[in-house]
Amino acid sequence: MASYVGQNPSSRLAIDGAKADRVVNVRQALINAVVPSDKIQTDAFGDAGLRNDNQVAVLVSR
Repeated sequence: MASYVGQNPSSRLAIDGAKADRVVNVRQALINAVVPSDKIQTDAFGDAGLRNDNQVAVLVSR
């Protein structure tokens, strides 16, 4: 994903997950991989009933 964002500067990432700590960890991993923090949004985007406690979803927009 970091490579994609680097090659597509107008792209943005959104991270969704049931557990805030997992979302924060994924966000930090992306920042550590040189994705600018202003290109990452965290929030509840999908249907809460479909979220799995052990997973996060990363949405990419162009």
